[in-house]
Amino acid sequence: MPMGVEHMFPLIVYFTIFIYVVPAVLLMMNALAMMHRSATYGGNSKIPIAFYFSELKTLFMHGAVQIGFIDCTEEKPNARWTNHFFLVSGFIVISILVLFFLPWFQTDKIYPLYHPQRWLGILLRLP
Repeated sequence: MPMGVEHMFPLIVYFTIFIYVVPAVLLMMNALAMMHRSATYGGNSKIPIAFYFSELKTLFMHGAVQIGFIDCTEEKPNARWTNHFFLVSGFIVISILVLFFLPWFQTDKIYPLYHPQRWLGILLRLP
């Protein structure tokens, strides 16, 4: 029996976007404050803007693969890195699916077995 909540779908989309945007904005504000404090520590040193652009590849590499996590001095750093890598990559996949594909997934339609939405649903429910 249908529940008749179709009128709530736009509200859910806006709420989901709000839940992702607010922490992202706060994180960026804190990152910019930290960058400003560390770049001007001990004086008025000015770092050229070109340096920031030349180091973008390092930022993306460390953000995507977490290279510094492997250098940990604990007993099993590779096991922790593997767990962390899967946790972060799973969070990114779920975030992308929820932010950009929510209207595609939010449906009462039952798709055939060969449809990609059905396979994604099965994969996301695995423990």
